[in-house]
Amino acid sequence: PGCAVVALNAVLLVLGAVIAASVGAIGFLPWDVSLGPHLACATTIFYGGTGWAVGNALLLRRLGQENAAMGLCSRKWMRRAQWPLLAVSMASLVLMFSTFPSDASKFKDLLDLAK
Repeated sequence: PGCAVVALNAVLLVLGAVIAASVGAIGFLPWDVSLGPHLACATTIFYGGTGWAVGNALLLRRLGQENAAMGLCSRKWMRRAQWPLLAVSMASLVLMFSTFPSDASKFKDLLDLAK
């Protein structure tokens, strides 16, 4: 594999570890006690997960092309389904964050209401 593929794989490994640490930490950081660290973990999970998914899609596409070139099972239907699924998940992330209030005081009121 080329240097870019190896570098992307290494970046995705580190990003996956950071996301996993955030998933583990968020349970110990309830939003009603420590909102800032909780939101940092949540942001890492959502945006980091999206970045990881994009990088993973690129690596898997390359792997599928190499397998097809070597005469191995290419599973084209899986590769074709990957990009629409990625687009849907990114669109849902954008829609989710667009529903958050832009004013921090309104967000705090929303959290107080959820208690």
